[in-house]
Amino acid sequence: MPAGHSLARIPAGLKAQEAGALGLAGATAADSLNAVALVEHETVLISGAAGGVGSLAVQLAAARGAVVIATARPGAQTDFVTGLTDTEIHVVDFTGDLQAQVRDIAPDGVDAVCDVAETVWRAAHDTTGRLRFPAGPDAVRLAEAK
Repeated sequence: MPAGHSLARIPAGLKAQEAGALGLAGATAADSLNAVALVEHETVLISGAAGGVGSLAVQLAAARGAVVIATARPGAQTDFVTGLTDTEIHVVDFTGDLQAQVRDIAPDGVDAVCDVAETVWRAAHDTTGRLRFPAGPDAVRLAEAK
């Protein structure tokens, strides 16, 4: 096995024991945010925020000082997502008019999308500059549409 196999850098601000709990979902979330080069004060739209990768992406983006817009169903999912961090998380209902909801929060669009649930790719090209799809055919279709 190569020396660097299954290794990932510890995200800034985390202790080794905290980072050890991240596993594959955490590495995917961190890699996705790194791929869009998310920095402080930028706005990111994270789909699937109530899931394993999405919930970690929300926390990591908030820790970077980003403005986080997250997709979740109203009720328990929204409560879960808004409780992930002390930072304000803007939640939008992905079953409604996603683009209109995002524009209400970020009228000039968002800086990046981390689409771990592949629910926002249709609207993403109208509202973002940088996209990250961890996997799936929608990333290919979006790239072809541009």
